Amino acid sequence: MRARYPSSLTMFSIRSGFFMHNVDSMSGWIKLHRKIKCHWVFQNADYFKAWISILIEVNHTEKTVLINSTLFNCSRGESLKSLDSWATIFGKKWDKSKVRRFFKLLEKDQMVVTKSERKTTRLTVCNYEDYQSLANADETIVKRKRNDSETLATPNKNEEKVKKVKKKTTKAIRPDNFSEKDWDDLVAHRKAKKAPLSQKAVDGLSREFAKSGMSISDCIGEMAIRGWTGFKAEWVSGNTAEKSEWA
Repeated sequence: MRARYPSSLTMFSIRSGFFMHNVDSMSGWIKLHRKIKCHWVFQNADYFKAWISILIEVNHTEKTVLINSTLFNCSRGESLKSLDSWATIFGKKWDKSKVRRFFKLLEKDQMVVTKSERKTTRLTVCNYEDYQSLANADETIVKRKRNDSETLATPNKNEEKVKKVKKKTTKAIRPDNFSEKDWDDLVAHRKAKKAPLSQKAVDGLSREFAKSGMSISDCIGEMAIRGWTGFKAEWVSGNTAEKSEWA
């Protein structure tokens, strides 16, 4: 018969309400579902600590254990310890009798099975493989990564608005030495040439206009007549070299 506890008591992953528990004496983690809060074992602090200790202490891989010159095979989800050893693990409030009573409660709820072995007790966590398997953990991680990717791929409307605002704020500003007419003529010319007028282009054009010795109006007129997108002072100073596009 399938044990009832695992659906409430086992499954872990930090980002979706799970938890990774590291232990000084061993590495790794156990899976514990947040629904444990609804389980009777959670209502008693001593029981809850003891239950978590059991999940931590049982084997996560099969191994052979030597106890008093006798070899025992201990499977995944099992532990071979005396009741006194469990009392020590559970803490100061525990003794052999209390451990026995607690194990009886767990067995009644089909959470564990205990079996007396020579000089030890074999404890088996029911359905351990179903709820503590790495396959389930990998599946949880894959789902979490997929959800993260979907979140990143979904456009954020607020971010789009910020980008649009930034785009507007980067619009070129008319220099003080440009008349409104000169500015309008330059903007219209660049628009006709399908060359957006950036602030960098405006700054460069202003420098070249000043170097040419011509008025801003004449420089812009020269650009329009010759079909230039940009302007270089050397282009109007008798230099007949090929005029490259600028800005």
